[in-house]
Formats: sequence, structure tokens, C-alpha cells
Amino acid sequence: MLLLAAIPAVYSLNRGLWMGLGLAAAYVALRLAAQGKFLAVTALAVTMVLGFVVFLASPLKDVVAQRLDNPQSNLTRAYTAEYTWDAALISPIIGYGGTRPAQGGTQSIAIGQTPECQLCGNPTLGGNGQFWLVLLAQGFVGAALHVGFFLRTAWCYRRDRTPIGLAGILGCLLPLLYMFLYNALVVPLVLVFLSIALLWRNDTERRLAEHAL
Repeated sequence: MLLLAAIPAVYSLNRGLWMGLGLAAAYVALRLAAQGKFLAVTALAVTMVLGFVVFLASPLKDVVAQRLDNPQSNLTRAYTAEYTWDAALISPIIGYGGTRPAQGGTQSIAIGQTPECQLCGNPTLGGNGQFWLVLLAQGFVGAALHVGFFLRTAWCYRRDRTPIGLAGILGCLLPLLYMFLYNALVVPLVLVFLSIALLWRNDTERRLAEHAL
């Protein structure tokens, strides 16, 4: 299933997804090593090496190379991130309550939408990542609370060594990467909070079992 899933993962041309998969693999390896499960770590490493060999021998390699050679969205992302930060500095405490359209475009302040070109200019500030959205909508206070919530949750359940704990904490850490790249509303955020709910339920059952003993 993982090998089959690699095909749409590569053809999606989603570099953020690729980074997230790398972070997930590194996280799982570190957690398993910390638990002394070196056989599982070895199996994971062997699987990744075999997968990489298959990847190099397949047409997917050329797809990835072409995507890395043509980073089309980098300029727009950098532009919106810079202007989102500047706008947030004007209202740092309460933000603006939502997104705002930028004035102009990446090449000139005069570039804007026209009836003939609806996609020209005026990119949405706060639309290229959950962090930028919260920063613009709720200010620096809201952004700090947003990041702090996920860090605090991951720290709270750090001792959960079960598979649910392993996956659930990863569900709290990945948003800290993706928040700079993609907005989490609505379904992604629901999935994250379902992961946190499973962590809470697993911890509650563990505490009840310890109490019973």
C-alpha cells in the first residue's frame, strides 16, 4: 500500500508533502530508537533504502527532478509571507479577523485583477499557511497561542509509547511544519484534533488501568 501511495504522492508535485514524509520517518526512527526497538529501526531503514532504489529506477525520479528545477510558487509564497508579516506589525494584538488582499502583485504594485485576467495580482495575504492566517487574523498573540497549543500537547503526551502515542504526537508536530505552507481549515484541523482526542483517551485508559492495579 505504501509503494502504491508513493505514486500519487510524487505526481502531486507537493514538496510540502515530501518534507512532511521525511520528518515523519525521522520522528518515528528517533522514537523507536529511544525505546530500544532497534530491530524496528533497522526494518524502517531497510524499507526506506529499498523504496529509494525503486524510486531511482522508476520514472518518478524525473518527475521530482523537474519539480525541483521549476519552483513556480516560491516567489508568490515569499511575497505573501513578507507582506503578511508587515501587515501583522500594524495590528499585532488582535489582528484583522481574517485575510486581506495584497495591493498589486509580485512584480509591481500596479499589477491587479482585471476582467480579462482574474488571476492577476492581489494575492490573498494569510492564504498560504495556517501560521500566516492566524498571524494576520488574530495577531502575534493568537499565533503564539496557536503554536504553543501544539507544543504543549505534544509535551503533555510525550511519555505515551504506544502506537497511538507515536502517531498522535506526530499529528501535533506535523502542523508546526505545514502551518508555514498550507492552511489547515477545515478538514486537516479536524484530523489533528481527532489525533489529540485519541491521545487523551489513550492516556485516560492508561491512568485508569494503573489506578486499578
